[in-house]
Amino acid sequence: MAVAKSIAGRPWWLLLTPWLLAQAAPDPGPPARISLDPNARISARGKMRVYLEGLNRGERVQLAVHKDCDGDGHAETEGREGCPNPLYQRESTAADHRGTLEEAFDFSEILGHAPLPLQENLWLRATRKGSARFVESRFTLEGGECSLVREVLSLLGLPCPAAPDQVLRRHRGGTDLAGLRFEVQVLSLSESGEAGAPPQAVPATAGATGVAWAGSRELLVTLAGGEATQLAGLYRLSPAAASGSGWQAPRQLWPAPAGLVAVAPLLLGEGRFAFGLQAPGPQLPAELAAPSRLKVLGPGGEEREIPLPFKLHQLLAADPARKHLLALSLGIEDAQPTLLWVSLETGQVENLGFEPALYQAALTRPGHREAALAWESNYGAEGWLISLFGPEGKLLRNLVERPNRQDLAPAWSPEGAELAFLAETPPEKAPPP
Repeated sequence: MAVAKSIAGRPWWLLLTPWLLAQAAPDPGPPARISLDPNARISARGKMRVYLEGLNRGERVQLAVHKDCDGDGHAETEGREGCPNPLYQRESTAADHRGTLEEAFDFSEILGHAPLPLQENLWLRATRKGSARFVESRFTLEGGECSLVREVLSLLGLPCPAAPDQVLRRHRGGTDLAGLRFEVQVLSLSESGEAGAPPQAVPATAGATGVAWAGSRELLVTLAGGEATQLAGLYRLSPAAASGSGWQAPRQLWPAPAGLVAVAPLLLGEGRFAFGLQAPGPQLPAELAAPSRLKVLGPGGEEREIPLPFKLHQLLAADPARKHLLALSLGIEDAQPTLLWVSLETGQVENLGFEPALYQAALTRPGHREAALAWESNYGAEGWLISLFGPEGKLLRNLVERPNRQDLAPAWSPEGAELAFLAETPPEKAPPP
């Protein structure tokens, strides 16, 4: 009775306060981003490192491996009869003072007590306590060529080439490219893929951050600005004459806000364009949750803006229906590159890791089977170069190779006769400070 009296003597709302506070606690949201290393195909006897950002110091998250139960290309949160989910889960170590954590997955040990399937797509999810939201990244154990991205290739209408694994798998590009300036150059190629003359610089493109084709002889270029007559933003360049020789002055389609740069343009067709907007420089650890934003412009102006977990390097391709984009990021600092699959309808962004075959397929020459790939040579002082690879992954020839110069982001013309790319500006051509 003494206990009953003490409860009866307290205001009823005071008894409900802990429950009300628990109900009102906001969802903390997901971690800012997840990265895997290796970040695509992994040996069943190997180890994978997991990197998470955007946490609080000392915070732990739930790590879980999920699979696709219904064949729709996405992992289910809950399992069903004959398809358990998650397949494996555990609590992570604590985040450090920067709000980042690093976790190791030893699959030779995990497979001893968890039924992880081989040669199937799997998703590693990270969820904060008290949240229903998560970040995830794909991977596969003992997967074959293209097994991780087969449905993406199908949506893009591209075959699966036997890509060279070493191309762009590792790089120093994120920090090596900081502070460099580029211009757009165009290389003409014969039917056999040989260059008959050196690349030609496109006038008024100093400070270029990206290039794509807007037609047979039209270019989309993003510029960082800094020129006396050129402002940062998205531009369109048309030929100066009916013969197609020379170029008119760039026409601005969209100005970039102060302190930001437009990057990685891509034509979507019917007067629609996509490009990225982000702060200059490489992505650093513990940076913003959305360090880049994908913008889509239409005939009536801006259509939508989609936050991205990684800074953009190049928009590689769009599916024929123009509902999805394949984007390439160089990752964080000098990490592995990452391919992102972006839905223009829902705004969903999926981290695909890095599959060399998908990178090569997206840069295949129109009407041919070979591809032009930008990659960083680890030998001598060659830096970034652009090479032609056959469908079997064999290096056919280097198309653009300059000692101590960086050449990046190749883009094929619609007919496959020309290749536009970003070429590092020689010191004598750099604008005055």
